[in-house]
Amino acid sequence: MAQQQKVKRVLRDLKTWLQQQTTLRKDLSCKAIQYAFARWHRLCQYTDDGCQEIDSDGV
Repeated sequence: MAQQQKVKRVLRDLKTWLQQQTTLRKDLSCKAIQYAFARWHRLCQYTDDGCQEIDSDGV
């Protein structure tokens, strides 16, 4: 459970940083960030269920 809480904080901080980058940049990296945001809920799903593993196959 402690690991899940730590990961939630890291993901929250990452999302904040990514949001800041999209206001500063208007290039291909911005498109990559938008791609990540479109799938963000799938990335965070595993933090709500301790039985799930983080894996990009489902995304």
